[in-house]
Amino acid sequence: MKKFLLSLLFLIPLSGFAQKGMQGVGVNFGLGSCFLHGDYAYSYGVSYQNFVTDRFRLVSSLEVLDYTYEGMWHSNYVEDVLASSYLLVVEGHYFFNDIRRLRPYVVGGVSVGFLETTGGHHIDYGSREPWIEFAGGVKLGVGLNYRIGYHLTAQLEVPVHLVYYNPLFTPSLGLVYTF
Repeated sequence: MKKFLLSLLFLIPLSGFAQKGMQGVGVNFGLGSCFLHGDYAYSYGVSYQNFVTDRFRLVSSLEVLDYTYEGMWHSNYVEDVLASSYLLVVEGHYFFNDIRRLRPYVVGGVSVGFLETTGGHHIDYGSREPWIEFAGGVKLGVGLNYRIGYHLTAQLEVPVHLVYYNPLFTPSLGLVYTF
């Protein structure tokens, strides 16, 4: 019985640092560019995070990716198109080290949603009507988790979103409240 009580004395303080089973909600904002067209891109969203183990976190988020581009449309030049992707993203974060204040991780996930484009001026036909299409994609990248306090964490991610046919590079900064 003494061994059991002594082991509890050592395990109870250590369990306060474990993250398995913790959950969190967060917000993020990112700014970057579209690889194909070189124009700006930005993202913002909200997320729900669940630590499956101390090294693996499952994240589901609603994200909006906005970007402009100039390009071809039915073999004619189109300029100044604003594209917005509204996505539900499910991703996994795998941490390289044990629980510390600063933890690097890799990001991998899939997204599904729709792409809305507005604006654009066709050389031969004038302005185009806005249209909405299905948009699915992949999100890959790396991140850095910095624990500010027991319940507050800052996250810096450098992902590449492959949405529809546009690869978007949007480094983002987020804050997460864990409970």
